[in-house]
Amino acid sequence: MQMQIQSPIASRSLSRVSSFDDVADGFQLVSSIALTTTLTAALTAASAFTQHSNEGLWNLLPIEVKELVVSFFDHQTLCRASQASNELKYLCDNEKLWEKLSKEKLQLMTKHNDRSWKWAYKCRVVPFQKGKSMNFGFFECVEEPKGIYFGEWQNDVFHGCGFFEWSQHGLKYMGQYQNGLRHGCGILTWKNGDRYIGEFQNDMKHGRGTFFWSNNDVYCGDYVKDKKTRKRSNHLGFSSR
Repeated sequence: MQMQIQSPIASRSLSRVSSFDDVADGFQLVSSIALTTTLTAALTAASAFTQHSNEGLWNLLPIEVKELVVSFFDHQTLCRASQASNELKYLCDNEKLWEKLSKEKLQLMTKHNDRSWKWAYKCRVVPFQKGKSMNFGFFECVEEPKGIYFGEWQNDVFHGCGFFEWSQHGLKYMGQYQNGLRHGCGILTWKNGDRYIGEFQNDMKHGRGTFFWSNNDVYCGDYVKDKKTRKRSNHLGFSSR
């Protein structure tokens, strides 16, 4: 990996200062040189680390530059490097790095509250293979329900935390599964903006939950087998239906 970074500030003499603008330009030039030098060192270290694991060069770097170096790693290098030492594990498991990767590379904008961004990324990029005793990964369902699932598995069925997007109507679910069915707490989102947040049982809304309609009406109450047990209320708390 060879990259050349040139300073965006044209080279000029600093011996003659005739105004505050010259002083400001001088500071800008020095800052640019420092940034260019830092980026060059970071890229050199990143290249050396990924190709040769040059520990001598790595150990000479200050922590700020190490953090910058790690920010250039792809997800595979992050996973490998995190196993090299406790320091690298700390740097490579940084949630902000994995959140950035998830959003930029996978357009994955949300995750389970009790799972990490690293978990979400790995579940989305690792293909699930039935019969391999895998406990996470993504899978494209060609039979009903048709769509894409990624998350946790058990005995080749959805089990644990997962995400499913139906291919036909764009319905999305993020939450808990049990033996292939939505079961536990989750969020169901419709393409028109309607959203349900609450409990599920045997693939149906069941228990305590809140339904938000796209017209700002809200129902907060109990569900039994996908059916509301009382009238919904609008955003002011008055009965709407």
